[in-house]
Amino acid sequence: MVSGRVTGRLQVFLWCAVGMLLLGAIGLLDHHTPKLSLSIFYLIPISVLSWRVGRGAGLLAALVATPVSYFALVAERDYDLFYRLWNGGSRLVIFAGAALLLANLREVLERERHRAAFDALTTLPNRRAFFEAAEAHLKAARRQGKPVALAYIDVDGFKGVNDVRGHAAGDELLKEVARSLREVTRTHDLCARLGGDEFVVLMADANAAAAERLVARIGAALTEGAKRGDWPVSFSIGMAAFDEVPLDIEELVHIADARMYEIKNKGAAERRSESRVDGVPPSRPTMG
Repeated sequence: MVSGRVTGRLQVFLWCAVGMLLLGAIGLLDHHTPKLSLSIFYLIPISVLSWRVGRGAGLLAALVATPVSYFALVAERDYDLFYRLWNGGSRLVIFAGAALLLANLREVLERERHRAAFDALTTLPNRRAFFEAAEAHLKAARRQGKPVALAYIDVDGFKGVNDVRGHAAGDELLKEVARSLREVTRTHDLCARLGGDEFVVLMADANAAAAERLVARIGAALTEGAKRGDWPVSFSIGMAAFDEVPLDIEELVHIADARMYEIKNKGAAERRSESRVDGVPPSRPTMG
């Protein structure tokens, strides 16, 4: 994580350095072509920095471009004070306006992209984002010769929570599931909500034994979260692990989903059997 922050700062520094050098080069060329105005070209580094780095870098470029373009135009020309101020001020307004416009547009696009890729309730990746990211994970694992595993999680009794306590309580339960998944999974695992009360965790570089240990931690965390909220639910978790990565994520999800339903049906049968004995359904995750 620290390495990623350092790399990000270095990239910002390099973008800003290249942008300032480009502004200086345009200003020098503008000064030596008095009959040809190059004002529009100052917008290139301003726009690039605004889009790639952000609002602050774009405004900094606008502030640098204003005196550079001003002196390139009027430094050796006999202009009245009014014209000097007008030329300088109008350039600042245009350059800063372009920087703000592009930075705001980029933020809007990023926000909409985030909304399209993440579940609004749990803030986990949604189904489409999961399958896109999972394909990239599988390609990397296939290239590196590493195993992968996937856990498919279903909340047993979720409909009852919605029916009895209301949808607001059901939403809180789903958010608690998402929190529990974040707490126990690793940074390079991929958690997502596929829809309804179904979640998945793609475990990178995890053989069957490692995946079973992680699934056990997931099950314990989910059960503990349900107890904290006093939700009468349990969890069915199906797992599929591969030493040789399957051709596509659909195969992995299909196998884990099928195993989850096997566990779910088995757990339902066990609960019916136990309820006939003592009338108290078990509250525990079922995994396989």
